[in-house]
Amino acid sequence: MKLDIAIILFIIFILISIIFPVTLHYLHKSDARWALRHAKNVRLAVTVVAYDYKGNTSDITINRKYRGIAEDAIREVEELSECEGEIDYIIFDSNSFRVKKLVYRENNCLVIYEDTDGESGTWNVYQLNSMIEG
Repeated sequence: MKLDIAIILFIIFILISIIFPVTLHYLHKSDARWALRHAKNVRLAVTVVAYDYKGNTSDITINRKYRGIAEDAIREVEELSECEGEIDYIIFDSNSFRVKKLVYRENNCLVIYEDTDGESGTWNVYQLNSMIEG
């Protein structure tokens, strides 16, 4: 009787030790996909806002601050894209109307976009982990 309970508890322990890391992995992967999707929306919103600025005979990069483009433009991009994260940095080329670089943070994910000569550019998603808190 005790042996049966010990075997059942051992099997439950093994199942939990397998299921928990797998579930955690898929949760992180899901967060990364959402962050990537939102970053792509931000990139598209930057282009739309840049065309709007150009239509109003203004440049999105004029009076730029630490994040790469004008603060008013950043606010418009955040509203238009409905992003849930933080736009850290944008490099926008006013001549080609292309986002050259974008850095976006959401939850524990960092998304970095870099424009290449191709159509899609390079998207990298990193997971941010806190090593030391203090």
